[in-house]
Amino acid sequence: METNAFDLRQFLQKKCGLLQKGLSCLFTDAPLLSWGGLAFGTLALFCLAALAFEAQPVLGLHPALKPLKFSLSIALFLFSVAALFPYLSTPRLVRRRLEGVLLGTMVLEIVVIGGQALRGTTSHFNTSTWLNGVGWMVMGLAILLNSLAMAWVAVLATVRPLARAGKTPLAPVQAFAWRAGLWLFLFAVVSGFLMAHSSRHTFAGLGDVRQAVAGHVVDGGPGLPFVNWSTQAGDLRVSHFFSLHALQLFPLVALLFARALPRQATALTRAFVLIYGVVCVATFAQALLGIPLLGASLGLAQNETSGLAAPGSTAALLSDQASGLLFQWANILVLPFWLLMIFAPRWRGTARVMNSHLAPALPALVYAVLVIPSLSSLLPVLANPKPEVIGAMLGSPQGLAIAWLHFLAFDLFVGRFIWLRLKEAPLPTLALSVILFATLMFGPLGYLLFLIALTFVVRAEAVSGADEAAELGAEKQAAVRGTNT
Repeated sequence: METNAFDLRQFLQKKCGLLQKGLSCLFTDAPLLSWGGLAFGTLALFCLAALAFEAQPVLGLHPALKPLKFSLSIALFLFSVAALFPYLSTPRLVRRRLEGVLLGTMVLEIVVIGGQALRGTTSHFNTSTWLNGVGWMVMGLAILLNSLAMAWVAVLATVRPLARAGKTPLAPVQAFAWRAGLWLFLFAVVSGFLMAHSSRHTFAGLGDVRQAVAGHVVDGGPGLPFVNWSTQAGDLRVSHFFSLHALQLFPLVALLFARALPRQATALTRAFVLIYGVVCVATFAQALLGIPLLGASLGLAQNETSGLAAPGSTAALLSDQASGLLFQWANILVLPFWLLMIFAPRWRGTARVMNSHLAPALPALVYAVLVIPSLSSLLPVLANPKPEVIGAMLGSPQGLAIAWLHFLAFDLFVGRFIWLRLKEAPLPTLALSVILFATLMFGPLGYLLFLIALTFVVRAEAVSGADEAAELGAEKQAAVRGTNT
């Protein structure tokens, strides 16, 4: 028993020593983010203690609850980025400036949230007075700056190796987890923009939460404990939450897999990232459909002409406003991939991004999430297509959004196929860019240009291969003659 006790003590001492060393490195390599994370964690404890005291509810909840949730989330965010920053292959001064931006924007956000909680009013979407409007504007600008800074961090982490200065880089599975977490973190910007643009968290819900004015939904009402996600309406905070915290979850899962199952770690991590990404996209679409995370789903009201849900109806697949926003954001979703392929087709950073199957999978996943719930409505229309029915379907905001995502997803798939085939081909970069641009703008026309270019490329490769074979044959003959001599 004494030996076992001694072994346990040794084990705990070793782990505590490693933890102390890790925290020391964290506060040395990224001091602003680390001390900021500690400060926000301390603030969360004060907010937790404040829950014990009675206060005037805000939207039916204790006013300290919102600062508590945001403090915890920001603390996790800052510590996560602090752990990543030493591995960014960028000058120390750049990292320090990024630290300042990320910490400063989070301080601005929590000041507004905490200040409004002390005043007994809401912080988000509150423009009822000039003071509330200024607070909401400050929050919006802070979140915008933070999002731009994190987008820059994601680009740096993707196009450059993740390694400490003068040391070996991160293991490939860890590097993949960090990069995937960063890009999925940025997906939260999409849901955040939709919430800010619509001035609400919830969409097209049922019961008392729903307000029958222009299809809008007011926040408040029954929700899940602590997180307060609506149980009667689609809530974008669900997808927002999952997307934000991929930044902490992915590296942790990759580390656990690497320790427990080192040979299968890469495959398991990739599978986890894919499933988690689908959950983030699915909960995003679920919110737009007006379906709560835990609650009854909406049925589709058939439109006699188009076969889809009637636009503007309470059971529409998407509200007209959500369809318009989805149309705009779908373009933004695929645009970075096209810009890389068209303007930098042979850049190493483009290869890092476009060699992954995730690039064309993102719009395809959004499309699948929208189409699968309405297959019963779409299949009869597509099985027996009629001009007036197809026209009515495409004439509705919902049908247009689905059709446009279809175009975007398939065009990106074809564009990536063309890029993969021609990126190493003996073809001028300008010609490759023109073919890809034509594919983006005109689809089949770009593919026809690709087929034409491919005939010349194949011939050039055949001639090059014949020349290489002739040179190799000549070298062998020379070697044989030299041996005989």
